Amino acid sequence: MKVVIKTVDQEVHVDVVGELNRTTLTKNFWDGCDAQQKKSIAGALRVEIDLNKIEHADTSGLAWLLNAIRDIPLENEKISVCNIPQKLLDLAKLSNADELLSPKEKAHDQ
Repeated sequence: MKVVIKTVDQEVHVDVVGELNRTTLTKNFWDGCDAQQKKSIAGALRVEIDLNKIEHADTSGLAWLLNAIRDIPLENEKISVCNIPQKLLDLAKLSNADELLSPKEKAHDQ
């Protein structure tokens, strides 16, 4: 599994490529980011996680994805996941976690 992070203006696009399963996952999303990537993500207005290039996913992949959504700093206004493989959607539904994969608007503390 490989993660490619691209920043354009104040938007971050995260491409997840390959297999997203227990044999390929060695660390969570945030720990896999270097300092510059973390800075770009933390300052972004929008973060999109694209799963178009996922070849296989299992429950470990679902947990990784949910943790990635959780770990993205609250300063971001919008987090979305696109091109979610059907198997991953099915696993999310079985786990009652499918709503967590919907686009999120994160509220700022006031």
